[in-house]
Amino acid sequence: MRSIFQILCFICIGSSLWSSTITATTHKSFVGKTVNLIQYTDYITYGYEVIATTEVNEKQQFSFNTSNTTAEQYVIQIEDLVGNIYVDPNTSYNIYFSPVSVDGVYKMTRNEVDILFDTLVSSDINRQIIDCDIMIDEFLYKNKNSIGTPQFKKSLDTLKKKASETFGGIDKILLQNYVKYSIGNFDLIALSDDQQINRLYNYQTYIHNHPVQLRDQAFMTYFNKFYDKTLSTLDKNHEYALLDAASSGNYTKLDTTLRQDFYCKRKSVRELVIVSNIFELYHDERLYKKGARAILDSVISRGSSDEIKEAAKQVKYQLTKTDKGSVAYDFSLPNQNNKQVKLSDFKGKYVYINFWATWSNDAMAEMALFKRFEEEYGKHIEFVSINIDSKKQTFDNYIASNPNNKWHMLYYGGDVNLLETYEVTSIPHYVLIDPEGKIIESPAQRPATSRANYVSIDKTFFEINKKLTKRKRFQIGR
Repeated sequence: MRSIFQILCFICIGSSLWSSTITATTHKSFVGKTVNLIQYTDYITYGYEVIATTEVNEKQQFSFNTSNTTAEQYVIQIEDLVGNIYVDPNTSYNIYFSPVSVDGVYKMTRNEVDILFDTLVSSDINRQIIDCDIMIDEFLYKNKNSIGTPQFKKSLDTLKKKASETFGGIDKILLQNYVKYSIGNFDLIALSDDQQINRLYNYQTYIHNHPVQLRDQAFMTYFNKFYDKTLSTLDKNHEYALLDAASSGNYTKLDTTLRQDFYCKRKSVRELVIVSNIFELYHDERLYKKGARAILDSVISRGSSDEIKEAAKQVKYQLTKTDKGSVAYDFSLPNQNNKQVKLSDFKGKYVYINFWATWSNDAMAEMALFKRFEEEYGKHIEFVSINIDSKKQTFDNYIASNPNNKWHMLYYGGDVNLLETYEVTSIPHYVLIDPEGKIIESPAQRPATSRANYVSIDKTFFEINKKLTKRKRFQIGR
């Protein structure tokens, strides 16, 4: 028992020794907002898992603790803003999370922001990566006009030597990969008398005898460039043999055909090429989607590692999550009366969802049509409006000014994961769901007539109403 107690104490003490802390300050507009600490699960789809969640307090601060035993990459997310941070074991960080995107351009989700550090010692992983980036930026600035020339290749060799001298003795896998593959990207465009020799050099240097590292961003960025569009490359007979094999859904045929490529001899590499290329080419009209999904199913069931199986599963989910027949994501959001409403609450009825904001003229203009449809078809169809304004007060003000909007008015609360799941890239955005909770259309037809096909959702609603309305039968004598 004493031995067990000593072991438990050692484990507890060991865990605390590796504990790191991130203490952050941010803009006052984020007070009360949810903050997620996340890690990407793969660098094909950039799917991620939430490691921890907290809120920005009244002092505009929030904090996280991590227990990583090696240097790791994390992402801090507040609504649609994300910032990258690297965390060394047993280290404390004081940072500022900027409210402004790096490039000043805003998408609906994942706008990258700068994370500013109070202080960084020279041995910290963030400082080392910054130093590497500065070294690469200086190289690019000096050689931007010599790309594709012998001088560029010579300067690249000098950069490699300098990087080796600066970072070679640092025992951090994440840093070594970052330096190696960031510089390796330039080898892909370096001049060579024979492109095949250049490709062989890159393969031998950066991929051969190196483990496949799905959760390492630098490795995956290089890998995806090296094997870009491999499945859609013409063979010696000017045929799309690999693309045809993928479209057939026959995994054995695709695997056998791809194995003939010298750079795809390793099974783990071959599997990753298949998964990443299908993700890249899924919407290519030459690829038969049903066959591509069957290939992914085969990787999910027979992949050589749990990581590759999970990556294939994530790719299939990302590609099909809004397809017709897919199960719609079950959200839970507060309505205009501050009562939680779930999508699953409406099972047994059709559901028509619109994502909207007060700053969208199109969305506001279509609200009147939304109201008319709810009055006409509300017996068989549930109407749900999800507001994505950044401030809840804006949503509350709209509700107060429009008391006659009696359908389900919900507020998204900064949940950009919801927007990503329903692939909301612009608004208004509409989704139609069947009584079993499966997607019929996403994006669905809008209330207003489309300029492209002169069709609105009204026709679909009419058919649903007609199907579900009991017709009165005529009886003789009455």
